[in-house]
Amino acid sequence: MRLQYISKIACASGLFAITMAQAATGYTVTSNQETQVIPGMSSEQVKQALGQPDRHVKFRNEPGPTWTYRLIGGGNTVFDVDFDADGKVATTSERMDESGDGGS
Repeated sequence: MRLQYISKIACASGLFAITMAQAATGYTVTSNQETQVIPGMSSEQVKQALGQPDRHVKFRNEPGPTWTYRLIGGGNTVFDVDFDADGKVATTSERMDESGDGGS
């Protein structure tokens, strides 16, 4: 019984470490990390909070780029950060990524 408990803790710790390693290098974020991004933040502040985006796109009719992160545990849900022409966060949103690859 005690061995099973230790094995479960070791497994959970390993999964947590993998998740944290992914978040540290960017691409994926948690719901908690999403809430740290607010309008007016600079792109450097977003990068410090979330890491590198999975996808960085500049749409023709938008003033600034959109950075996309995959949401950990969110299936095909991605988190978009839209920047204005000055490189500040304008809006954030979640959406379903129909391609299923997080936009990469």
